[in-house]
Amino acid sequence: MAAIAPSSGVSIWKTLDDQKRLLDATEQNLKRNLEEVLKDDDEALSAVRQVSITYTNYKGETAERKIIPHSGGLRFGTSKWHHEPQWLVFAYDVDKKADREFALKDIKYIQ
Repeated sequence: MAAIAPSSGVSIWKTLDDQKRLLDATEQNLKRNLEEVLKDDDEALSAVRQVSITYTNYKGETAERKIIPHSGGLRFGTSKWHHEPQWLVFAYDVDKKADREFALKDIKYIQ
């Protein structure tokens, strides 16, 4: 695998596999921790960092979504639903009660 490095030549990740393993482990930990917190007090967590966005999904459907962005949840890349490299926001979808990635270019309004 090729190393990912900024223009300065300093390697941020050893390999793409290392990056994927770290993201997978982080995602699993975030899900477990969030599930525990939500069991205790769903309302309190939502009130802390909840944001309403107007979002157009990959099907072209536009709707208001309530999300709680994860700390450090902005990344440049692709995903199952976003095939072109772009900025993605990793957040908890309050209504769907699940983690999701939102294409930054498809967020039209933030409140």
